[in-house]
Amino acid sequence: MTKLDANAEPALSGIRSAQALFARLPPPAALAGCWRAEFVGPGWLRRLAPLGMRLSPLYGWRGKRFDAEGQGLNLVLRGGRVRGLVPMRQQVRASRLDGRPVLASEYPADAPLLLRGVADEFRQLRSDCLLGLMTIDRPGLRGLALPFLLHRVADEAALV
Repeated sequence: MTKLDANAEPALSGIRSAQALFARLPPPAALAGCWRAEFVGPGWLRRLAPLGMRLSPLYGWRGKRFDAEGQGLNLVLRGGRVRGLVPMRQQVRASRLDGRPVLASEYPADAPLLLRGVADEFRQLRSDCLLGLMTIDRPGLRGLALPFLLHRVADEAALV
């Protein structure tokens, strides 16, 4: 799968414009499958997001995998192989950003400290691509919603 073409999706070059696009999209029917992550937004975010991930339990983050029952794992590259870490659960709920329905993945109460209160909200951008917003339910960070894409891939081999 190719990277984002900024000319084809100019709304994804800024945080506010990505949030405005997100507000117009429908929620996906399901997340089941394997997804490759891509950071989007302004240049500073695309450069800093991977560096910030190094400080979290998700360093080496490549994407997500969900089963048909709504259980998911973050997929990270460690030692040349993809591993599933930090479980999450998907649910349909109101968006923290606009109150409209989203399919969200949320971490359990016993998740690593940096991920507590974090939820990724998804809406369908294309048939094989989701626009995600990482939201954080913590004082001073509510209302923050950082964009990323998830591209459907056949399996974890596409993440190496």
